[in-house]
Amino acid sequence: MWVISEKNSLTYDDFTLLAEARFTSYENLFSFFPQMSYNDRPIRMLFNKLLNDLFGLNYTLYHLVFVFIHLINVYIVYRIGLKIFNVSRNGLYSAILSAAIFGIYPTSLMAVSWISATADLLCCLFSLLCILFYLKSQDKNLNHYSVFYSILALLFYYLSLRSKEMSLLLPIILILYELGKAVVIKRKINFNWCLGLHFLLMIVFSWFLFTGGLKEIPLDNPYYQDFHISVLIRNTIRYLFLYFDLTNSGFTFYSYSVSSIIGVLLFIYLFILSCYLLLKKRNPALLISLICIGISISVVLPMVNMQHRLYLYIPSIFIGFSVGFSLELLSGKKRNLIWEALVILIPLIYIVSFSPGMVNYRLSWLGNCQKDAFSIKQILKIDKPVRGSNVYIKGASSGYNIFFYGPGNSLRLLFDDPSLKPILVEDFPEVPESPYLFLEYSDGEVKDLQRNNTISKEKFEIISVYPSLINKNTVKLNADNSLNIGVTSSIINENLEIYVNGQAMKTTIGKEFISTVVPKEELEKPFLIIYVKDKLKGIKTDEVKIMIISY
Repeated sequence: MWVISEKNSLTYDDFTLLAEARFTSYENLFSFFPQMSYNDRPIRMLFNKLLNDLFGLNYTLYHLVFVFIHLINVYIVYRIGLKIFNVSRNGLYSAILSAAIFGIYPTSLMAVSWISATADLLCCLFSLLCILFYLKSQDKNLNHYSVFYSILALLFYYLSLRSKEMSLLLPIILILYELGKAVVIKRKINFNWCLGLHFLLMIVFSWFLFTGGLKEIPLDNPYYQDFHISVLIRNTIRYLFLYFDLTNSGFTFYSYSVSSIIGVLLFIYLFILSCYLLLKKRNPALLISLICIGISISVVLPMVNMQHRLYLYIPSIFIGFSVGFSLELLSGKKRNLIWEALVILIPLIYIVSFSPGMVNYRLSWLGNCQKDAFSIKQILKIDKPVRGSNVYIKGASSGYNIFFYGPGNSLRLLFDDPSLKPILVEDFPEVPESPYLFLEYSDGEVKDLQRNNTISKEKFEIISVYPSLINKNTVKLNADNSLNIGVTSSIINENLEIYVNGQAMKTTIGKEFISTVVPKEELEKPFLIIYVKDKLKGIKTDEVKIMIISY
């Protein structure tokens, strides 16, 4: 229940993601294919914008929606379980146990409690729907709807990809399912047209993602990638320890905890057992489900410097199925004990929520949320700065605080003004540029110390440019690799024209800002020089330099 309590407020990346969603139009949020290798997730942004339009900053309603989506995901896991387990051999109980492990085992549920994890929640939903409708399309009892279900499966796979890249290798999981069926009934693998289209879409998206690659990322960056086999194996082991670690109260792996040993040993036992079942019993189900755990997390395995518990949400589906297949094996030997095993296991899974690591994780998370919630109340008491104000913030330049991301996107979001220019400073400038606002931050408290709302009507100047920094790996590009930029100037009229690197650009005039499209050729340069000219008066602003980086 702590997830939907008032204590679980906006925090960390929430301010940046909601500000980006609020200040970007619906039509500019979506592209059919990815334009960069990381963080190109338009379904997430569309969903965030819809929630923001519906609920504003009422974060409790956001979390209610997220919990509802998680419950839908749990139900779909159960429905998939009914299709893959042997119903005549107590498969119903295996389906229930699989859904319970996915739904309540706490170390993998960060995606449910964090607004910034929308991508993981939606990617999981669409991946599960893809799997469910693919299974329906191969069900002979539903043969009349086979094409319809196949199309739905393909559609949901695409939506999962545009939510987050975690589902990229989902077609491999579907192929393994068909391979398992082929082994059991001793026939060739059914590589049908639906499977072929899934595989083709995977190849196409892989090409887009890798050709948009992460270039020149520093070695100490959390997203630095290394595809060496030793790194992949090491990170697989780390994620295994992270999943079973009952003492880790953080977001990421930091040590091989002793508390994980029992779970890791159990996993190794299941792997050995699965190999035996395949070789001696021609039963590949358990081995395939274990392999699917690795496939479902493989997209993030090359990340050398970070193994994040957020990425365990989707793999936990297949951890649940692995335990379900193990329970099915138990039902064959001790059929009369299967219900008793279920009654014991599900409460034990829930009790893990009260382990030291999980209790401290919740306390730490809610502590940060409460500090940010206090800061939000402080900021909302402050009179809104005039448009284009320089907001100098003292005391927030080190450590996490509400101004950390952006920096200062929280101000733009809370004041509903993308033209604000937050600046983190050690000391206030002696001669600040007007209009300005001085804020002081200390342990969550935000004070309004001084302001000057004077706007020079005679001076023609650029107030802000969005984006203010162009990172090729994170900025949203158009389909032709061009970039939309917005400029807020002290004067807005129909005679304005934006110049980029000395060239006059076709300019769209809005009520509060003007915009243009920068062609991809200009983005190959190390920076853009931008100024605005009034064609009627013949005056122009000073030049603004926008840096272009690739990391």
